[in-house]
Amino acid sequence: MKKKLLKVSTIFLIAFSANAQVANFNTSAWGFEPTDTEWTSGNNSTGGTGAVSPSNIVTAWTQTLAGGEAFSQSSTEVRTGVYSMKADFDVLTVTPKLQTWRSNKNNEGNWDYTGEGNYKVSLYVKFVGTPSGSLKFTSQKKDLTTQTAVWDLSTEITTADWTLLEYVFPIVGTDVSTDYWSTVSFGPIPASGQVYIDDVVVAFDSALSTSLSKIEGASVKAENGFINVTGANLDAVYSITGQQVTTSGLASGVYIVKISKNGKQDAVKVVM
Repeated sequence: MKKKLLKVSTIFLIAFSANAQVANFNTSAWGFEPTDTEWTSGNNSTGGTGAVSPSNIVTAWTQTLAGGEAFSQSSTEVRTGVYSMKADFDVLTVTPKLQTWRSNKNNEGNWDYTGEGNYKVSLYVKFVGTPSGSLKFTSQKKDLTTQTAVWDLSTEITTADWTLLEYVFPIVGTDVSTDYWSTVSFGPIPASGQVYIDDVVVAFDSALSTSLSKIEGASVKAENGFINVTGANLDAVYSITGQQVTTSGLASGVYIVKISKNGKQDAVKVVM
């Protein structure tokens, strides 16, 4: 079966304290299940101000565009529950956007990072027909603070099955905050076919700590822009995209550290 390449850009403003977790994440809304959700916006799809009651969460979040409904709540292809989100590129002529700030009355699309740690974003995607292009999932503070920390993921995905896309990213520093919201869009826009998205989740994954190695007595520590190895030789450091970097002056992010000792080798993932 012919495979298509889906490129997913996940842009997260990093923000973060002890007892890390994701708070107020609305699983039902991110599964695209609600069928009656009030929302308020001065720039909503009706062109006016005030509360309206669309038929579902997707309509509440959708920027209406020429060429048809940008996103629709669909029961045609569903991973769990009753509905998924559908973008139909046999109809659309411009890239659709799903912007969760539009439910700013009840904040169904928002969540909070409560502390430092490794977090994971995951979503399921399914193609029907022959779409190509890329899907972009962007997260930022509700007050539109400048975005940082961009990761580009690529995966081959067939038209037959739901495929899980996920990425673990660090939340560190002084920007622990509330009310993060997201945008889903496409670029370039697929020429045809349908894309379905379901079961989006943002969750705490693991605590930040010194990473231990399978080499006995070896450990790798990432702190204050430096990577230090004890109990083994430091051979090389790579960014998450595979580029070799130095061991100092490093920005916040995920790094792979290659170490060795007495003929044994290991690659240790650390978070700065």
